[in-house]
Amino acid sequence: MITTESLQSAFSSPGNSHLVQVCENLSSQAEILTEYIREGLSNGEGIVIIARPELRKALADKMNSLGLDLDDLKAQSRIKILDANFLLSLFNFDDAIDKYSFIKYVITPVVEVKLKFGKVRTFGEMVDILWKNGHQNLAVELEGMWHDSCHENDFMHFCTYLLDSLEPAEYTDSLERICNSHNHLIPIGKVNHTGDEGILSSFELTWNNVVDKIKFSKNISSISPTV
Repeated sequence: MITTESLQSAFSSPGNSHLVQVCENLSSQAEILTEYIREGLSNGEGIVIIARPELRKALADKMNSLGLDLDDLKAQSRIKILDANFLLSLFNFDDAIDKYSFIKYVITPVVEVKLKFGKVRTFGEMVDILWKNGHQNLAVELEGMWHDSCHENDFMHFCTYLLDSLEPAEYTDSLERICNSHNHLIPIGKVNHTGDEGILSSFELTWNNVVDKIKFSKNISSISPTV
């Protein structure tokens, strides 16, 4: 598990931070996204969530269990929810990312929220959709656009990948590409663990090796899990 204090430290990082976590399942994805949102709300930030219907449903259930009404927060414009698949259809043409369309349909709404609240944080699932469907190069290209946008517009962006989106035989290459696209690395989230212990152990070992390899060569921070 990851301590709440460690998550709060990661999620209270300054603007232009680009964070990533691989999540074991939908439950762990909704859990960490809820923590990310709670930290943003406590800081008075606007929040933009780009997610699939499955995660949006799991997120609403998790937030409601904690007394946070997602519909009410949306009505107050504290949280803007966008559909990940629909947005991808607007700027993913012929296996290429159209940067102009990405800025128009994604970054412009983010900047509008920032103008209203002074600060904004974002979350996106689009890279996971691309990766899972075999478009790893496009996912890395999109990560680069997010990274540049974070710095140009001074906001925090958080990405998650589901564990089953990554091929076990390609963990090292996949994690090197993913981790090198971010400047904050959060160890795997495990909630309601039901997965294969062998796969999970292999992933965690590879994650630790990759993080150790790259964190001293770049300005990257990572937090350590506690058992």
